[in-house]
Amino acid sequence: TFYEAKLGYFTNDFTIGRRLDKNFLERTAHDMFPDDPDAAQAFINQHKDEVWSGDWWEDYKFCVPTPDESEWRRYRERRQEQNYPLAIDNMFWSHYDTRNYQTRGSDVLTGKLDVTSQVDFHNQVKTGLEVNSYKITRHYNSLPWDAQPFIDIYEYKPLGGAFYVQDKIELQGLIVNVGGRVDYLSKDANIWKDEMVVPSRPDLEPDSVGGRDTDPWGAESKNNWSFSPRLGISHPISDKMTMFFNYGHFIQQPRFLELYESLAPNLQRANQRVGNPGLAAARNIQYELGLTRAITSDMKFNITAYYKDVYNMIQSERIFIVPTPYDVYKNLDYSNVKGMELTLSQRPRKFISFDLS
Repeated sequence: TFYEAKLGYFTNDFTIGRRLDKNFLERTAHDMFPDDPDAAQAFINQHKDEVWSGDWWEDYKFCVPTPDESEWRRYRERRQEQNYPLAIDNMFWSHYDTRNYQTRGSDVLTGKLDVTSQVDFHNQVKTGLEVNSYKITRHYNSLPWDAQPFIDIYEYKPLGGAFYVQDKIELQGLIVNVGGRVDYLSKDANIWKDEMVVPSRPDLEPDSVGGRDTDPWGAESKNNWSFSPRLGISHPISDKMTMFFNYGHFIQQPRFLELYESLAPNLQRANQRVGNPGLAAARNIQYELGLTRAITSDMKFNITAYYKDVYNMIQSERIFIVPTPYDVYKNLDYSNVKGMELTLSQRPRKFISFDLS
């Protein structure tokens, strides 16, 4: 019997926005003091230590997403100048057009335990448990200079896990792998009681974002529980040919953005896209039938026919309400995939190996 335990921590931070650099500082100074070069230069000298130095080993600095007119490091509405010989109104822009700031973060603490045991001559059992604790954050602000921007700020702490068991049964002329897997995901967020009644826009403080458990608009969302059976059968026809069959269910949980995006949208603006903590996991039911034939001692040919049904795929649906409609993620789509794959493979021989399919 073998035991394997793993503990890991992963963190990922992503930021996109208008870079606060020397170019932006100079442009801002000349915009603020168009008729006074000395004042513009004095402004540059005063704030040059507040911008990104341009050195590759230093992190970028970004403009502040605020409509405050007194903040020079803010985003500014795009400006059109007809500097192009073929310029057309509202098509070509000679100055920056960065309209959004976004920072996303994910911290994942994961623990995993696997056990493998040769129970007897015919049965090898594998089982395992995995637990993932997440911290998901987002600060999104599009059109920061506008009094009614697209804005989304949240922090959620979902919990995911899985448990599996598999038995490899080896008999004369037959190898069977049978097992199953249970997947779990808690949401740490509420769904709306009525999609026709939408929470109002939150302010810029994360604790006030609607859609949390303390929000009176919310109704409790169900946790995602999924069971996935697996079966694999392999039958050696001869010492050079094997026939195999595989059947299994495979689960894909929703992306966190699809769960949590804009749970309290600003419907003063159109084209809002809203997450849905009630989303279920997509389920892929897959069948495979194939044949493997050894051509030489280091080359084989494989033919596989497959068929897949994918349920609960995620798509957006438009909800028509007053004052403006919005789009929400839902489990709406289904797909069917079927085909055949031919593969010719050679193991390394004289420094050459290949797979052709």
